[in-house]
Amino acid sequence: MDVRLTLQTLHADESLPLTEDLLRWLKDEPELRGRVTVASAAPEPGQMSGGVLQTILVSLGSAGVGALARSLPIWLRLQRSKVEIEVTRADGRSVRVSTDNRKDVDSLIHDVLGVGLDRD
Repeated sequence: MDVRLTLQTLHADESLPLTEDLLRWLKDEPELRGRVTVASAAPEPGQMSGGVLQTILVSLGSAGVGALARSLPIWLRLQRSKVEIEVTRADGRSVRVSTDNRKDVDSLIHDVLGVGLDRD
């Protein structure tokens, strides 16, 4: 499964550093190494104004889906700046998560990636 992560920040000067940070974060996941690339994109109408969109492309195997579903919510919770990420699968199914909805991030990402949540 291929997944596109479109990252947008409120301030344009934060976009590239945050994208590079997320890229490093994902590449630190053994299941994602060699499967993560970055591309820039122009903002679409109706998206957060002022920020620059950065897109990270991830080609996932079965182990990679779980790694992304586990890793992305953790990275997002650690952010202090306003960040929004749209997670889009190759079939067009997508979800937007942000630092504003940290509470729901796990379930939203797991749902769009088709991964079950482990509850103790």
